[in-house]
Amino acid sequence: MVCIKAGRGGNHLGYKKKYVRIAERLNSLFGCTVICISNPMDINNQLATDAQIIQKCLKNTFIEKPKMYFMGHSDGSIKGLELAASGMIFEKMLLVNMPLMINFFRNKKIIHSLSQTDIMMAFGEKDPSFDYIPFLELNKPECLTIIKVPGADHNFKGMLDEFIELSDILSINMEGNNAND
Repeated sequence: MVCIKAGRGGNHLGYKKKYVRIAERLNSLFGCTVICISNPMDINNQLATDAQIIQKCLKNTFIEKPKMYFMGHSDGSIKGLELAASGMIFEKMLLVNMPLMINFFRNKKIIHSLSQTDIMMAFGEKDPSFDYIPFLELNKPECLTIIKVPGADHNFKGMLDEFIELSDILSINMEGNNAND
């Protein structure tokens, strides 16, 4: 199962239905269940709500031990790290343009604690967090891969296809898995 979390204030569809397009792409290629989760600005205890949504979807898959993957954009990346820190286990996480200037040391500590998870962080070279990459690379854990995306800004303006194609990174570990994962 793949969980996609929108950026702050974003909905489950995404700009020009980008999250739905990613879900359809991953489902058609690998037969996996994909859930797209909104990120409303006015919700209290969003972590618990997201965990409940994911657990309910997991229960409805009827798979004994499904593998979970995560993709988050901007604040959705931070929310994914928080889910993982709370005990939710993801095989692989793709965190796109995570705002590194927000709670940098806390988030880096979480990344270091998730050694069992492959974490890919993708940053557009025009994203404000791009300049923080050298700090992220200091004492970088083995589980972390940093991807630099030439020409991309925070929202991948004019690069929607490139944003969608980033999801292919998640598919690497899905290959050869049960089609119901």
